[in-house]
Amino acid sequence: GLTANSEKTTSEGDASSKDLSMPKRLAQFYMECNLADKLDLLFSFMKSHQQTKSIIFFSSCKQVRFAYEAFKLLKPGVSLMELHGRMKQEKRV
Repeated sequence: GLTANSEKTTSEGDASSKDLSMPKRLAQFYMECNLADKLDLLFSFMKSHQQTKSIIFFSSCKQVRFAYEAFKLLKPGVSLMELHGRMKQEKRV
């Protein structure tokens, strides 16, 4: 299931590090699932959270591109944008 993660973080290596609290309206979630179910669960999540803004992280540029193209065809009801390191700077802005 979904697990909320809202722990406070501190910057490492700095003797005078101050507490960096997460904004009150920001929630972080993660889900552990089988690889075969990943895109199905992500699509279901996007369909059930159409009124919220989400940032979804992938581990490679190819995964970002594949998911973007797949979801663009499936039309989950939310606006989609892709952002990865192989894009030209003009497209990223």
